[in-house]
Amino acid sequence: FSRRKGSGRSQPQQQQQQQQEGGEEGEDQVMVELSADAPTGSNAAAGLMASEDSLKSSVGTMTTATVPMIKSSKSFASKSLGERDKTGAQVTLYRVRYKVKDTSSFNWRKPFSPLKDRYLIGHPEPVTGTLDPGMMFALMGSSGSGKSTLMDVIARRKTMGTIGGLILFDGHIPSKAEVIRDTGYVEQYDTLWEFFTVHEMLMYTARLKMSPKFTLQQKRDRVDEVIEHLGLGKARNTKIGGPMVRGVSGGEAKRISIGIGLLNNPRIMFFDEPTSGLDSAISNDVMQVIRNLADSGRTVMVTIHQPSGMVFRMFDQIILLSSDPETRSGNLVYFGEAGDHVKDYFVEQGYPYDRERFDNIPEYLLSVVSGGVKGPTAGGTLIKSYVTSEMCDTNESIAKGITSPLGGVHAGEQKIDRRPVYANNVLSEIVSLVTFKGRAQWKNPSFVISRIGLYIALSVILVSFFAPQHQTPQALLVVVSLLFITILMTAFITFLYIPELIHDKPVFVRETYDAMYRVLSYAASTFIIETSAIAVSSICYTSLLYYSIGGLINKSVGAFFFFMLTHFVYSATACLVTLTFASPMPNIQTAIGLSANPILINVVLMGFLIPLPDWWGFWAFVSYMRWAWAALMINQFEGQNLDMCADVPQSDMISLTSGVDTMDVGSLSLDGALCSLYTGLKTYNSYTSAIPDATARNLTSLPPFSCSSNMLNAFFNPGIATLVNSSCSPVVADLMFEPLPKFPEQVKASLNNIGVAMLQFFPQGQTYSSEPKLFGLSKWECFGYLCIVFAAFFVAFW
Repeated sequence: FSRRKGSGRSQPQQQQQQQQEGGEEGEDQVMVELSADAPTGSNAAAGLMASEDSLKSSVGTMTTATVPMIKSSKSFASKSLGERDKTGAQVTLYRVRYKVKDTSSFNWRKPFSPLKDRYLIGHPEPVTGTLDPGMMFALMGSSGSGKSTLMDVIARRKTMGTIGGLILFDGHIPSKAEVIRDTGYVEQYDTLWEFFTVHEMLMYTARLKMSPKFTLQQKRDRVDEVIEHLGLGKARNTKIGGPMVRGVSGGEAKRISIGIGLLNNPRIMFFDEPTSGLDSAISNDVMQVIRNLADSGRTVMVTIHQPSGMVFRMFDQIILLSSDPETRSGNLVYFGEAGDHVKDYFVEQGYPYDRERFDNIPEYLLSVVSGGVKGPTAGGTLIKSYVTSEMCDTNESIAKGITSPLGGVHAGEQKIDRRPVYANNVLSEIVSLVTFKGRAQWKNPSFVISRIGLYIALSVILVSFFAPQHQTPQALLVVVSLLFITILMTAFITFLYIPELIHDKPVFVRETYDAMYRVLSYAASTFIIETSAIAVSSICYTSLLYYSIGGLINKSVGAFFFFMLTHFVYSATACLVTLTFASPMPNIQTAIGLSANPILINVVLMGFLIPLPDWWGFWAFVSYMRWAWAALMINQFEGQNLDMCADVPQSDMISLTSGVDTMDVGSLSLDGALCSLYTGLKTYNSYTSAIPDATARNLTSLPPFSCSSNMLNAFFNPGIATLVNSSCSPVVADLMFEPLPKFPEQVKASLNNIGVAMLQFFPQGQTYSSEPKLFGLSKWECFGYLCIVFAAFFVAFW
């Protein structure tokens, strides 16, 4: 059953199509034409329903009083997929509406009150009509009238909101699997992976989108069929390219997008603004390709804003939308034949066609429905005129006849089920994504440079600054600083992943809409590809840097490989942290700005720079930088008996017996001053630890102050003691006349092993956030905490 009495295209085009189709309809196709003297309006509907008995008797194979489906007489079966016969599907829309929750109705005073509904399509009048196979429908309207929204509703691509009414494929409600199998959708913009060639892009899509019932060879053959059918043979091995890489032309990119939609050999094709961004010549070529798809028997719907006259003549039917002035919802104002029919309809409504003002019919139509800068002021009038028209009654009658087996009334409103149906399992999706994207990425010079080249450059720069080191106090500072720089720079390098992430987001959105893979599969494959580069970069960075520094670096093989392993896991965690914060952002600038905050906060949370305030202390325990830096610090200093003064020349040391007044302060060596102080403290500790308290009389007993007994008796007589007690600070008297104090055991251990001192000092502070100190942890314990944070951010990125 069809509304079709003729095509909106020119007579030669119709004759050519009739010659191609053999000039007759298929045997199983029944057409009921409404003659000019047929009853109209509600009488027409009654007449049609009353004629069901006669229709039933004329078609002996029908068992119910229903309207048979129109079928395309042409088959576009694919030999490579083993299809014998395949024809287009009739799409029926019966009283379709679409609404979402209006977030602008949120009331801060009543935060728990439900949001109001906002109709985007079909209010006040729902959408009803049929899309017949072998025909190309133009979905037109003013900006904001809901063209793309309506097509997304029909194609079942909406993931939120509520749909009312019925959307049928060949008279039945299609399942999700059927929608995916029988429909192809081409978006307005060509969202393609720029590092793929044309063949790789189509093969990659075929592996993910096509059913596993097809063998790999069948998928290859289908890709070859599509490439040949769309005339992409010359560009087969050309990279698609992008802003930074020259690739295929705009017309070829659009044909690749069409090819992606054709891989499943769908019965229904949807195109959203296919001529956007193309010049008139390329637009005509692309639209001719789409026209050929309709001529082959498919049902084709195209949203298009303002086609040229040549493109407009390609369409068979026009669906024209306009916004209701009050509800701002998209509503039908015309659903019928193209060409002069649509022009004549609006002329009869009182909108004259001025040939001097309008160059073609599309320009005239948009002028009628848009209302210019004032908006669709005539929208309400146009909607009412259509609802009371014979055209609307005809569309309503046809759709009602098709839906009669389902009860003849529209279905209730149903919330959109967001659960998609996938063609493959998770493992197969991950393998396909890693195989194709990973191979293409490793061939991409920018990927290799940003992931590996920068780490090699960083290690060479650090070596040029700090190597070689010796066993000196400054070398100890270099070791700690290098660990801090490693943690900091690794986090900042991950900023280079953000532009690619934001640039690839539209492709990810399209492919998930097409149910090509699960989000988990994408997250896992992205992580695997990135960590493959991180593994290589960690090996290069550690190998170039570690042993080149020398000095007080822990030179054991185990420490070397633990540094490499920790750097690898930390780099992967830093990558996930950046991707997690950047993924929801709409642009690169916002993504970088947001991702910088957790990095800068974590730098302070490490406990290396300053003690943490109590209100920040809790976050230190979930800081990925803190656990990574702690593991590296313990790896360097745990169990190491370091002598930081072994390579300090004796001439740089400060000797009290030589007299400080003979030294030039400007020539003092920092290493010499620190080692002199360190040696003095060690000597003091050794002396006080070796003798009992009773004989450790005073400071002058120490070797540097050793004097004769006469001098001691003269200097430390009771008179002097009385004078010191009355004139000096108590600490002076304690040092001169009381037994010398001894260092606590913790200090003694630090003096005997400088590595222990470093681990006992960090993290800085004496609050709960600085406990336990690194001395109380093991490197594998810190590594384990880092792995927990890593797992948490992988889930967050997913």
